[in-house]
Amino acid sequence: MLTPDYLEHCADEAIKINAELENFIIKDIARRIVKAGTMTETARHQIKAIQESGYLYDDVISEIANITKISKKAVKKIFEDAAVESMSFDDEIYELAGVKPTFFRESPAMMQILKAGIQKANNDITNLIMTTAGTSQSKFQEITNMAYRQFTSGAFDYNTAIFNAVEQLSKESVNVMYPSGKLDKIDVAVRRAVLTGVNQTAHKMQDERAKELNCDLVEVTAHTGARVTKKLDHTNHAWWQGKVYSISGNNDKYPSLKEVTGYGKVDGLGGINCRHNKFPFIEGVSKRAYTDKELQELNNKKVKYNNQEYGEYDALKIQRQKEREIREIKRQLSGYQGIMLGTEDENL
Repeated sequence: MLTPDYLEHCADEAIKINAELENFIIKDIARRIVKAGTMTETARHQIKAIQESGYLYDDVISEIANITKISKKAVKKIFEDAAVESMSFDDEIYELAGVKPTFFRESPAMMQILKAGIQKANNDITNLIMTTAGTSQSKFQEITNMAYRQFTSGAFDYNTAIFNAVEQLSKESVNVMYPSGKLDKIDVAVRRAVLTGVNQTAHKMQDERAKELNCDLVEVTAHTGARVTKKLDHTNHAWWQGKVYSISGNNDKYPSLKEVTGYGKVDGLGGINCRHNKFPFIEGVSKRAYTDKELQELNNKKVKYNNQEYGEYDALKIQRQKEREIREIKRQLSGYQGIMLGTEDENL
């Protein structure tokens, strides 16, 4: 089993590593905005901007290569640590029931699941991060033109126009692009890929173990701030969390895991950004972690912030917003560092 708190923070190291790329790009764009010469006439400005965007592309590709090497090692460790955490917990339950499971590293099937999970997550992250080389070029052109327009219109002096451009760059950042064309922030994309990948890989390994030991019942974890919708279906995670289910769906006493929780669907148990995991439930041995009354209290828990009460789900959204604001400030600092570099290095 992987606890909700474990899943909440499992992607932290990967996010930190890839944030370095984001800050590098912003710093480099800010540096090149200063060097682009926005005080010159339109044609000269445009030529200079195009030249600089080409150099920027090369620099970003080079930085991606460095970051990717570090990121792949970090992701591999994250997945391996999660596999140990998950299977160790589950195997203790099986042992209490008198069964001695094979260590997962000795199972070719489980190791294949783990290897496939690591490879998919790394491929997803690499493919997304590679798109920043293209989006950074577009962002450089956009921000440089913004500074140029502000200065030449007479609305702002040169320095103010530069700082306005960097501030805008810090807020918008440089996006990754999904195959669908959807844009997202680097940290959001990395968190989604790692958290979802780790959890889905753990689920698949648990399924393999359950199949091996003929275990049909599992208990789903529960946490405050679980996803809430107006429907009582698989999209409402607070509704089905913390209960016991049948994997096969052929148990008269317990409901079907797949039908109730939407196990396997993008918006159900183990779906995108889901922090719910599961663990074996052995009748006569296991005891539910939460009673129905405790689950109700968990779902109704309130948090007080700025003299207002929020449900845990809404409070978590506020927390994430504050975290994004902190990252924006860090991006802004990187932009200002880029401005200083641009004014100091006369040879660029």
